[in-house]
Amino acid sequence: KKAANTKERINELSINDAGFECDVYFDTATKSFDVHHDPDKSISYSLDNLLQLYKQKKLQASIWLDIKNMDDFNAASVLHSVIELRNKYYLQNKILVESGRADLLTAFSDSSFFTSYYVPFFNPYKINEQQIQFWADSIAYVISKYKINALSGYYFQCSFLNHYFPQY
Repeated sequence: KKAANTKERINELSINDAGFECDVYFDTATKSFDVHHDPDKSISYSLDNLLQLYKQKKLQASIWLDIKNMDDFNAASVLHSVIELRNKYYLQNKILVESGRADLLTAFSDSSFFTSYYVPFFNPYKINEQQIQFWADSIAYVISKYKINALSGYYFQCSFLNHYFPQY
């Protein structure tokens, strides 16, 4: 289930749901995650609160964390905090970490997280063959350089990603 960013959305999950995605922003001051999609629309709901509800409901779903603001300055703290949450809630092999920064995902892969590189925005239906090849080469370079397990992007990029990178 996509955008499980509220208590209400988590309450909609059933014990049989395979997984859910939530959008998180890391707060360096509190060393915690705020759950919401748009950068300026916080609902003051923490990932810790969401995971408490997950545990109370006895859910087994995998958790896709779309980390919206990971950068060079907070990446180590983000990793440390995700590891703490994984250990606190017994979520080994349950968390996928997604970021548009493939270079920062290697540390997560090395820490036994499944990772997904969110590819840059481009619409393969609105570009020419040369541009398509540019994006295929660019993404192939990223895959060769960094440890990532999967690729993700907008729904209209799916055919492109499946064609050029079926194993991801």
